[in-house]
Amino acid sequence: LRQDPNIIALGELTDAVEATIAMEACLQGAHRVISCLHTRNGGESILWLLKAGLDPVKLSESLSGIIVQRLVRKVCKDCAKPAKLRPKTIEAIGFPIDADGGWLQGQGCASCNGSGYNGKTATFEIIPISESLKEVIKQNPSELLLKKALRAQKVRTLRRAGLIRAKAGITSVAEVLRVTS
Repeated sequence: LRQDPNIIALGELTDAVEATIAMEACLQGAHRVISCLHTRNGGESILWLLKAGLDPVKLSESLSGIIVQRLVRKVCKDCAKPAKLRPKTIEAIGFPIDADGGWLQGQGCASCNGSGYNGKTATFEIIPISESLKEVIKQNPSELLLKKALRAQKVRTLRRAGLIRAKAGITSVAEVLRVTS
């Protein structure tokens, strides 16, 4: 910090001490801190930081955004066939979706070694920290209140973002369900 960097890249934040140091670096000046947490989604990241004991007001002022990434396997283009979603799969998704929506599933072939997948791509949940979300964070919200705030801000969850990639034929619904919760 003595050299006054614009951006500080940290590894994973694993405890309250590291999280506090990262937050204080953000608040001290024109430092942008990039770090990672191991959580299932963006809302959990905010809750993890609050449960670590960070002051909600300071946290709301230090956060500018959260990006959650998951790698999904790409459907093999050589053996991809249309797939209809089963009722059990639709139920596992957790929200209404078209069962006949043009979904693809790899059948397995020589080019994908029988897996039905070839290569990987990423799917993202992106949460810009708006003024309204800052106000929610300042209240040290419950998980439910935070979910409502993110929904009101129209944040696309990892699962919804993954299903958009599946609808485009890039990955399968089964793969999206495997990597999201």
